[in-house]
Amino acid sequence: MLVRETAAEHVEERQSDWAYSKPVVILDIIWNLAFVAAGVAVLVLSTEERANMPLRLWIVGYGLQCLLHMGCVCVEYRRRRRRRVGFGTVASGGGNDGSSISGSRGDSGDYVTLAQLQDASIAKHLESANTMFSFIWWIIGFYWVSAGGQALAQDSPQLYWFVHHLCCFNVHIS
Repeated sequence: MLVRETAAEHVEERQSDWAYSKPVVILDIIWNLAFVAAGVAVLVLSTEERANMPLRLWIVGYGLQCLLHMGCVCVEYRRRRRRRVGFGTVASGGGNDGSSISGSRGDSGDYVTLAQLQDASIAKHLESANTMFSFIWWIIGFYWVSAGGQALAQDSPQLYWFVHHLCCFNVHIS
């Protein structure tokens, strides 16, 4: 029975950790960097456009959200990697005398320092706040694109279509 519970815990842990595996984290960072680079390119190429809605502000805000997301993903990835390495050390008897690092606890878990808890907590709270702000920012962008209408599309086509496509894209991936 204990073997089944342990196996189930390992399967559940692996399933929750897949989003923070190295290939997924790298793809996530590349993906967000591409959005930031595209936003910068559109801002540079559209300097002559005069939008009747603050779409440049929206693009800058979207880029900052991407950067914050990348930072949170990196912090969480490092935290999970340290935890995984720590558990590997404990399981293999990483002490000099061959004894377990976990000491008198008697189980295979590691002690978590207050600093590690605070780092994880801050990153998770920032990511949650960023997700909520992203949703609100999407609504604002959608409103500005819709309210600007055809005049915005004619006066500022690059800004208009970039924000339009990002809003549509976010609807499909969310």
